[in-house]
Amino acid sequence: MARPVKRGLDYFPFDVDTFEDERIEAISGEFGIKGEAAVIKLLCAIYKKEGYFIVWSDLAKAQLLKRLPGASIDFLDQVVNRLVKWGYFDEDLFNSDMILTSSEIQNVYFEATKRRKLPKPTKYLINDDINSTNSEINVNINTQIKRKEIKVNKTKVNNKDIPPLSTPVPNKIQEEFELLWGMHPRQVGQKDVAFETYSDERLIGLVTFDQVKAKIEAFKQQVKVNDTPTTYIKTAGKWFSEKRWNDEYDTTPPKPKKPFGTGKQEVEPKWAKPDYVAPTESKAVADDQQAKINELLARIQEGREEPVK
Repeated sequence: MARPVKRGLDYFPFDVDTFEDERIEAISGEFGIKGEAAVIKLLCAIYKKEGYFIVWSDLAKAQLLKRLPGASIDFLDQVVNRLVKWGYFDEDLFNSDMILTSSEIQNVYFEATKRRKLPKPTKYLINDDINSTNSEINVNINTQIKRKEIKVNKTKVNNKDIPPLSTPVPNKIQEEFELLWGMHPRQVGQKDVAFETYSDERLIGLVTFDQVKAKIEAFKQQVKVNDTPTTYIKTAGKWFSEKRWNDEYDTTPPKPKKPFGTGKQEVEPKWAKPDYVAPTESKAVADDQQAKINELLARIQEGREEPVK
């Protein structure tokens, strides 16, 4: 028997600021922590079953009730209706087909499944171009750049709305990337992924060629000792795909090493220096002893005391 085709996901990204979303805060304010739990359970159901949507049917409600002890169908309907009203789920698809999904959910799903060798789903898509980017990237082992066009859905970067892009990658960006790739100390690994990452950042204005070039120079300087290149800690592909140009690099030149075999230098003692002054207490003791010696010599000279033979 053939293995069943997997449609859903095993896991999905969960933003650390999810509960700071004004829509989730409103759910929490009205329904408390049980409302927050309902949202998480809904997302798990969506990503697990179909991967990017769920039909809000009586069956789905009954299954969710089992996962939320103490909840009721009326409670679930209230939470869902609020989320649809506030734009957390797509309102048109919910009103027409009782579908719970969103452009954000679909973006996550198509990004996570772009390596699957299966026909791309077409049902209940909010944006027909949502997975067009994936079709233009060769995810097999191939060092040639396959992607000729980058399409970015509307998103937020640094609290700024970034408009949708449907712009071919300019030749200038490709030329810049080749130059930057040649500057990097190691010429191995994931060149197509590195190009994709750099192009994305360039097209939505998050990075400039000069910034990346300066960080590569700083990186190369950091891993040098006495102007001799050492083993580099990152491959070029990882450096680009992980956006290492955002890292901070310490370019302070290393301290020169002492020649092998050199020991500690001899230090002249303090008492041998011309300006040395004995401690006050030691000088008083020496003066007292000298006075006693002088007194003894005087008595010997006067014949009051015989010298010791």
